[in-house]
Amino acid sequence: MGFKLFRVKIISRIILLGATIGGFTYFIQKKDYYFTSLELLILAILLAIELIYFIEKGYRQLNGMLQSVKEKDFNISFKPAEKDGIFVTLARLLNELTEGYREVRIEKEVHYQFLNHIVDHVNQVLVCFDLEGKVILANLASRKLLKGSEIKHISSFEVLDPQLPSILQQLVEGQEKVIAFTHKGERVQYAITSSSIKLLDKQSKLVVMHDISQPLREQELESYRKLIRVLTHEIMNSVTPILSLSEAMNDTLRFPDSSTRPLSDLTQQESIDLAEGYQAIETRSRALMRFVNDFRSLTKLPEPNIAPIDVDGLIKPIASLFKPILDNKGIKSSLIIDRAVNSLMVDKDLIEQVLINLIKNAIDALEGISSAQIDVEVYASEGKTIVTVSDNGIGITPESLDSVFVPFYSTKAEGSGIGLSLSLQIMRLHSGTIKLKSTPGQGSVFMLIFPNQNG
Repeated sequence: MGFKLFRVKIISRIILLGATIGGFTYFIQKKDYYFTSLELLILAILLAIELIYFIEKGYRQLNGMLQSVKEKDFNISFKPAEKDGIFVTLARLLNELTEGYREVRIEKEVHYQFLNHIVDHVNQVLVCFDLEGKVILANLASRKLLKGSEIKHISSFEVLDPQLPSILQQLVEGQEKVIAFTHKGERVQYAITSSSIKLLDKQSKLVVMHDISQPLREQELESYRKLIRVLTHEIMNSVTPILSLSEAMNDTLRFPDSSTRPLSDLTQQESIDLAEGYQAIETRSRALMRFVNDFRSLTKLPEPNIAPIDVDGLIKPIASLFKPILDNKGIKSSLIIDRAVNSLMVDKDLIEQVLINLIKNAIDALEGISSAQIDVEVYASEGKTIVTVSDNGIGITPESLDSVFVPFYSTKAEGSGIGLSLSLQIMRLHSGTIKLKSTPGQGSVFMLIFPNQNG
């Protein structure tokens, strides 16, 4: 309705202006009507000015509205000079629009403040930045890490480590990286992950940095405790009988006054006992020597010679190696290799050692199991290559799950406890890990997880 009235007023003003100009043209040609012509000319000029002012009145209001949108200032209010007419409607509409924008802006600001409040209460360091490194968002934990300074660009992280800004920019989505640097005079470690996000059609990266120093120290301390318990147990198992035998043999070779007893004075049974005692000491000493050598093997792993290895060429020879043993024990087996996984970047000899150890463990776990089965599978998942060795054997108790990778811990009576801890170290040398899932009476699944083979 307002726009129809605006059109009518424009047309009526144009008609009136046209009529005035026509009258001026008519009377200017008549003698003695010069004064009338001058009046009509002045009237035409005034009508033209009024028409321009009338049109510009609405334009000025629209321009004010657009200017406020451009400058994001929605406190402007439109008040037309005239009390009635179409510009009252226009002013009302413009005021409603500015009020709507103002409410949206307030709501957006509330959401932003709410988001900042939540983000600032996250203990992890959160930093969002664009492809040029300009920081869009940095939470309180990140500002504290940089001693409270404002973070405008990721180059600010150079104070922690000169390489950290480039690490943050180059970090691939889904990849996890651990870095160490000195903070407040203490050496700390942070696990870093990143994800890509799109803000207003602009690609950005969200990085999360998690301080793992304290959990690692606690885990390391607990591992040391477990290792010390196992070491103490193994050493005492060897030293205690050696000490007892030595004391018994010493008593046999001495008189009550501690003087040495001649060998010729020994009975035949005492000589036999001494010989058996020395043999037992030798046996236990050799076992202790083997234990020490096993311990040395854990600390002297060679640097892996990483190279692309054909998956078939890695897995199938091992399957062929164990085939006679599996057939002899009546153990069925299967080998499944995802065709999407063609090769692995690994040290062939070291990974073969890991696979051989896992298959041997699976064979031992299937002792006395009917319908025994071992399955080996290779597949890709979430950018990682996974090799699983599973069996339907006796499984591992929940109490033992936390200790199976501890050196010298073994669930088998004759086990050395070296195999799994050695395998875990080999996987860590490949920037990978081993995961174990096991249910007593149902079997176990060992997962060798290799990092992204493309990165």
